[in-house]
Amino acid sequence: MAVSILPLVRLSLTGRVGWRLAERLRARFGGLDAVFRASEAALREIRGVGPVLARKILDASLEDRAKREIDLARKSGWEIDTPGIAPYPALLEETYDPPLILCRKGELHADDARALAIVGARRATPYGKRQAERFAAELADAGWTIVSGLARGIDTAAHAGCLKGGGRTIAVLGTGLDVPYPAENAGLLQEIASRGAVLTEFPRGTPPLRENFPRRNRVISGLARGVIVVEASERSGALITARWAIEENREVFALPGPVETGRSIGCHRLIREGAHLVERPADVLEAFGDPSGTNLDRPDPARQESGVDHAILELLRDGEMTIDDLGEAADLRPSELAIRLLRLEIAGVVRTYPGERIAISAGGAVT
Repeated sequence: MAVSILPLVRLSLTGRVGWRLAERLRARFGGLDAVFRASEAALREIRGVGPVLARKILDASLEDRAKREIDLARKSGWEIDTPGIAPYPALLEETYDPPLILCRKGELHADDARALAIVGARRATPYGKRQAERFAAELADAGWTIVSGLARGIDTAAHAGCLKGGGRTIAVLGTGLDVPYPAENAGLLQEIASRGAVLTEFPRGTPPLRENFPRRNRVISGLARGVIVVEASERSGALITARWAIEENREVFALPGPVETGRSIGCHRLIREGAHLVERPADVLEAFGDPSGTNLDRPDPARQESGVDHAILELLRDGEMTIDDLGEAADLRPSELAIRLLRLEIAGVVRTYPGERIAISAGGAVT
């Protein structure tokens, strides 16, 4: 079954449309393709769409650019992943506003659902780097995937420690896949891609702009069951990652550090606010109630696709339904139903009509 990712890539290129807004647009106009045929005035009626964004959405040049992005990704051996379709990470799908697309170099595995993020200062001390490497290596040896942001300092030490320990690691970039940042980590990026995955929601050629990194940090926390802050000053970007983790109800861990340097003030604040104080990797494992991690090996119900998708289509067999009625009949949370409907829609199986009505599309079938 062919899946068209073109509408999602085009919307992502506006730089201002996330999953939640894309879902509102889809529901209002009866499908993603219909969004680009709407009037500017109609678009501006949607919450979150102002005049500038409305014009960007309707900019026809973005369709050509989206086609080039997809073509160049394929020629480079990269993948473009979208919510609701494996291997897009299930944990990330559960967050409030997951990226519309993820450009990927390398492979994602089902076991990456057991992931921990390790983040901290770019200007890390030798103490911080040692601890990041130690935690990453030992947690990787216990079967956890290590997620970080490829930045200097703690991030680099975490990725390196994981690789030395023979584990899998995922790097999330605040740039395009073709723009390694920092430049000295280009070799590390390639090694991560060969033994894990490198991900970004930013298009090819995106430079390391300051505003990109808070968005990157939400992806880092969204991929992980917990975030470990190794070393962070009072204004460290690692604290943004920790805040995202708290918002998404993920565990937060912090290592205490020497008080005279000021390099761990952020960690100490997190501990005062309720983060787990950890001194050794075993402390992290114990917080999940099972040092071996086997209690996290259960199948993810959001990925048991065929049965639930078949049930949705069975409900639609007799005719169209509103989104609310369909969600109630299928006993699905609105966020899960939205992801499944989008997957079915871009696969050409269902269509959304004005008034948030859903029906099986012409050619769609219940198998």
